[in-house]
Amino acid sequence: MNSIFQYGGVQANPLYNCSSKTSEEWTEQLGTKRPLLGVVVMLFGIFIEIIYVPCLCAIYKRRLLQHSCYKIMFLLGVTDMIATCGWVCSCALTLMLIINRISDILVPHISAIVFSRSYSWIVILIPIVYTIAVIFFTPAILFNSTVMAWIGDPRIHDNMSGYYYNPIQNCNNVVFITGTIFFYGAYCFFMRKKQRGFKVFIQSTLICSINCSSALVYSMMMFVTPNEYIVLFGELAWSLVHGCPAIIYLTMNQTIRQEVLSWFRKKSAVVQRSDLLSSQLQSRAINNNAR
Repeated sequence: MNSIFQYGGVQANPLYNCSSKTSEEWTEQLGTKRPLLGVVVMLFGIFIEIIYVPCLCAIYKRRLLQHSCYKIMFLLGVTDMIATCGWVCSCALTLMLIINRISDILVPHISAIVFSRSYSWIVILIPIVYTIAVIFFTPAILFNSTVMAWIGDPRIHDNMSGYYYNPIQNCNNVVFITGTIFFYGAYCFFMRKKQRGFKVFIQSTLICSINCSSALVYSMMMFVTPNEYIVLFGELAWSLVHGCPAIIYLTMNQTIRQEVLSWFRKKSAVVQRSDLLSSQLQSRAINNNAR
């Protein structure tokens, strides 16, 4: 994004100047239409946006933000709702989530200080600052409909892929995969010994494993050209990265699920009382007319 300020606009940057052809010509030359996949991903995205709202509201309303784990989960949810610019932030927050969990087990006294109410928001600012730096100071990552993936090269110039190379994004994926495997290996080992927090462990495992799958496919694309079905799996995994947490919260997190369900029960009770009151008033009116 810093090139926008440097050149005064996207079209002024020779690496991203698409003025040689119309958008229709570029689409015909480089684009690939996949209407079924597009509809599926779009509907899934709309569904996730809808169910994420009550999840985040439940976390806030039940005052769960006093716990560092839920602070990370809340910020991860906000990041997921703006997924197109939040991949590196999602990776950093997911890794921080497992570090938070494992530090509670191994070094609770240190975890109590680092992830305390006073310092937890400051610690969580680290992924946000990191994301802003990636957005402003690294080449953009663009979605390509032909390869079904987010890549740096817009493919508008021949033999210029090296100019679009984004080492930070690639390093992010490698560090995330390595860190996830290492920390989750340690987490599983110590969880088995201590036998506690199993539900939170399952939720965190599902979230991190999906993120790791998507990052693994994108990292593999740096070295080899994978089968199109593997790339499709990576793209679907990317969609799940930003959607599954909301589903996991509603289905596996009892606190969030009960809070959300209580809203519908209260609404149903209010409607029933309203209907009962309306019926009583109608009965009285009929009796008065009969007299």
